[in-house]
Amino acid sequence: MQRHHSSVRGGDRPGVRSLTTHIVAEQRPVRRGEAALVSDGALRTAAMKVGHYVVPLVGVACYLTSARWKPLATMALGRFFRDVARYKARRRRFGNRYALAPMLLGREEPVALADAPPDAAGVTAAELAAADGADGAPLWLAIRGRVYDVTAGAAFYGPGKSYHAFVGVDASRAFALGCVEPECVSDDLAGLSAAELRELDRWTELYETHDKYTLVGALVADPVDAILDGDDRPEARATS
Repeated sequence: MQRHHSSVRGGDRPGVRSLTTHIVAEQRPVRRGEAALVSDGALRTAAMKVGHYVVPLVGVACYLTSARWKPLATMALGRFFRDVARYKARRRRFGNRYALAPMLLGREEPVALADAPPDAAGVTAAELAAADGADGAPLWLAIRGRVYDVTAGAAFYGPGKSYHAFVGVDASRAFALGCVEPECVSDDLAGLSAAELRELDRWTELYETHDKYTLVGALVADPVDAILDGDDRPEARATS
C-alpha cells in the first residue's frame, strides 16, 4: 500500500508557496498463515510444471523398456552411437571433418573394406561359436563373413549384455534388419532390400574402422566337415 501526503509550505523566497508531495511506502508484514499459503501455492505450481514434463518422460521410458519394445530401442540407440563412431573414424582416418551431415541424411559413400592381413587366419563356425566370452574366451562376431574381435566392447557384447546375441555367429541379417530376435540372427541375405543391404554396409564399416575392434580373419567352412561330406575341393572349404 502506498499513501500519498500533500503538504503546502513556504519556499525560501517570501510569497512563494511550493507544493511538495511525499510518497510514503507503507508495508504491512505478511502474516504466518498467509506465508504458508503462498509457499504451498508456489510448491503446487512448481510440482505441476515439473510433472508436466516428467510424467510423459517416465511413460516413454517405461514404454521403451518394456519387454516388447526394449530390443527396438536398443537397436535404435545402437545405430545412433554407431554413426557417431563412424564419423569419428572417418575424421580420424581420412581427415573428413564434414562426414556427419551426409550420414544424418543417409547419403554417405560406403567405405572400401581392407584386405585381410597376411597373418589373418580362417575362422570356422565352431571357432567363432567358442569365442563367446565365456570362461575368459574372447568376444568375436562375424558380419558378411568377416570375423572381428570385439572383446574391448565387453560392456556391450559380453554375456548378458544388449548385443551378446550377435557374438559367436555371423549375424549379418540381424544387422541389416535391425532385429535381435533369434530368427533374424543369420548370415542369410536373401530377400533383403537395397536399403537393408546399405544398413549392413554401415555396420560393417563400424567394425572395420573402429579403433578398438580388430579384424581376425574370414569365416571359412570346417575342412573336416568338407571331407566328411566327400568334397575336398578348395572352393568348398571357403565361403565368400
